[in-house]
Amino acid sequence: MDAFDGVQFNNIWIQNDEIIDVWMPGEYPVVLETTNSVGESVSLPVTIEIYDETARAGLPQIKLKEYVVYLEQGAQWNPQQYLDSVVIGGSKFDVAVTGGETAPAQAAGDAAQAAGDAVAAAQAAGNVIDAGRINVTGTVNTTVPGNYEVIYTYEDAENGTGTGSVRLYVVVTERRGAGK
Repeated sequence: MDAFDGVQFNNIWIQNDEIIDVWMPGEYPVVLETTNSVGESVSLPVTIEIYDETARAGLPQIKLKEYVVYLEQGAQWNPQQYLDSVVIGGSKFDVAVTGGETAPAQAAGDAAQAAGDAVAAAQAAGNVIDAGRINVTGTVNTTVPGNYEVIYTYEDAENGTGTGSVRLYVVVTERRGAGK
């Protein structure tokens, strides 16, 4: 979305140094670029992943609430807040955060314990996965404007379906009014 031109779907270009072979599984780094009508350009480095659909069909699928996030410089970074669900074998499992700095603020320790007990009960019922079981790799430094890539992975040890992954792109923008 651009302040001058609105939605930029028809004006996004993929820049890359190598040929992307859609028949060859692998990861291909590219840069998405766009320029609006007043000449302002933006770019976002991303990874295009080509995979064998049959080999990946049974793997857990991690679903995020967003896949590209814009944070203002100095903002709090909490990778677990973007987790939505995990789909395993066609069944959806919600992701719940229990305890630690990523949990919603609690008024008292009893409330945190009750929330943890509720998540444990839901997990026992088989419809919730604790966010702590989803591995997060990648560093986001919100004090430094730039583009960051975070990879979430989940291994389905209970059912033996393998390990699934998904990427989140985080763009840290300069603080509004900085330098004034």
